[in-house]
Amino acid sequence: MLPRTGKTRQWEEMDWTQRLPEISRNSRLARAAWMLVAVLISWLHLFVHTVGIRSSDLPLDDASTWGVARQGLGRLFTLPTEFHSQPPLYYFILHFLLPINSSPWFLRGISWFFCWMLILFVLFYWHEVSLWARVCFSLLFIFSSLTDYLSTAVRPYGLASFLTFVASIMLLRLLSDPSFRRGRNYFLWATPMLYTMAFEVAVLMVHGLVVVAAAIAALLRLPRPEALRRCKIGGLTMGALVLVYLPYLLLAYHYQYKPNPVASLNRILLVKTYADILQAMLGFAPSLFLGLIALACLGIVAKFRQGDGRVLLWPLMIVIPIAFVCYFIIGRSPIGAQHKYMLPALLAFCALIALGLEQFRPQREFWLVLIVWLAIVIDAHFQPFHRSMTDQPEIGQFTILHRELMTFPGKKLIFFNVGYDGQHLEYVTRNDPNVLYGTMRGSHWASGGDNHLDDDYIVRTVEKNRQDCRCFFYHHPTANGPYARAFVPTMERNGYRPTCSLPAVWGQRVVGYCRD
Repeated sequence: MLPRTGKTRQWEEMDWTQRLPEISRNSRLARAAWMLVAVLISWLHLFVHTVGIRSSDLPLDDASTWGVARQGLGRLFTLPTEFHSQPPLYYFILHFLLPINSSPWFLRGISWFFCWMLILFVLFYWHEVSLWARVCFSLLFIFSSLTDYLSTAVRPYGLASFLTFVASIMLLRLLSDPSFRRGRNYFLWATPMLYTMAFEVAVLMVHGLVVVAAAIAALLRLPRPEALRRCKIGGLTMGALVLVYLPYLLLAYHYQYKPNPVASLNRILLVKTYADILQAMLGFAPSLFLGLIALACLGIVAKFRQGDGRVLLWPLMIVIPIAFVCYFIIGRSPIGAQHKYMLPALLAFCALIALGLEQFRPQREFWLVLIVWLAIVIDAHFQPFHRSMTDQPEIGQFTILHRELMTFPGKKLIFFNVGYDGQHLEYVTRNDPNVLYGTMRGSHWASGGDNHLDDDYIVRTVEKNRQDCRCFFYHHPTANGPYARAFVPTMERNGYRPTCSLPAVWGQRVVGYCRD
């Protein structure tokens, strides 16, 4: 795993505009063509992934992310881990951006921005591969099925995609020619990567294995002083990274760890598991997917023939994150092993495909064809994007509920039989001080803990707020639950009269009681 280093250093010292001989010998034409390609790819990313970004309601996870991020800074050190199992970095970023804007398009646009930063990094700073390969990676990433979620969810996965890929490239540069400067650069990118997404622990495992493999290769092939120097730099860098990561690991263990009662080892021993997950992430037809696997294998073989063993990083980043998530999640979480948890595998697979395509160098005429093709594809995606930006945004059911609540003057409090359902309405009514909530928040409230109301909580909440609230509402009443046992008797005892039912939300009734 000790590739030639002179060429890499020479490339790093170049300005990016000097790395364009593949397009044209005319430097001005080369720069203009490359900038046009980069701009077109950026517009393509915008048009493909921002349709519907203005819709008014946020999904449950997104609304919960907003709810956590708006808490005080002191709470943000532990609350994301307690609620969502996630490290706090993304929540801190969102916390400081909320005063600027909290509308749906802005919150979703943060993830779109980080995915765009990933594309720009690939196009302009992944200089170890050809321009053709970088364009292929960008297009694969844009049209992958998972990327639409990564680019629009109010969740840390867009940021994690950007940081994971950049940190992995910094590791490859560190391994190519170890120095304390490169170790510092890798450390500065890998630290925020680890504090962005819970399952980045699998990426840390991959990076550690690659560093160990590089150290063994150095001890076998290089003079002892040089080998020890490389081992020292790699070891100190990884050791510092583990120490910095320990606080989150301890928090995650404290708040979220529980034994796994289900044997999930069999699934990760099947090759089909990895193939099915990668195909689902990309969303391409089976025949095309098989061709992409062949290109990925070609990329691995080509790099080994060049003596670049660092390419092992990418297949390991496919196998280990998928295996880790499947083994860890199954039996511990009712939502299962979702593809967003394994996003490092998508990035690594796209990188291997790009390395395979790099073996086919296109002619200069290709770039003209590419520009025309990008223009046609962009035009096809522009109309849906334009309609989504100019038409009235989609009105969600909780927005409709809020409008109905506004027809009742004064303060009102709404109980949610399942507490975390209230997060939808809390986001919609974020600027309405007249709507209060009864959700009985408890331990792990946002992730399936103490979410159901009990009789005593309803009675205490009504008694506490009845002086200020003119109306009380109840979401999803049940005949034999706290609604019948506690809510209705308490309303009648305090002189509240039933109102007409409000519009149902997801088929669940909302009933209310008001006083004159």
